[in-house]
Amino acid sequence: MTGTHSSAGRSSVTVRGTRRRLRIWMLFLLSFTVWAGFTFYDQMNKLDSKLAQMEQLELKLADTRATNEAYKQEIVRLNDPEYIEQILRKDHLMTKEGEVLYIETK
Repeated sequence: MTGTHSSAGRSSVTVRGTRRRLRIWMLFLLSFTVWAGFTFYDQMNKLDSKLAQMEQLELKLADTRATNEAYKQEIVRLNDPEYIEQILRKDHLMTKEGEVLYIETK
């Protein structure tokens, strides 16, 4: 009889130990899931921020490339003597020898 009581006591201890291990395991899984969720949320926010920053930088890069192309074209045009003459006449009010410059007043 004492053998049956002790085996019943052992099985209840085993069940309690199993339940305790199961609770600890579930607590660990819950903690890990919460940590993973917060980490994922934080990384998504950082990713959205970086994507917005990248989009702004791409727009700035496109603008800079357009400006660069305009400067390259201006360099090519500055190698043309007729264009240089046109700039001198228009912006610096220079004339050829023998020409008279007339300035309109408003």
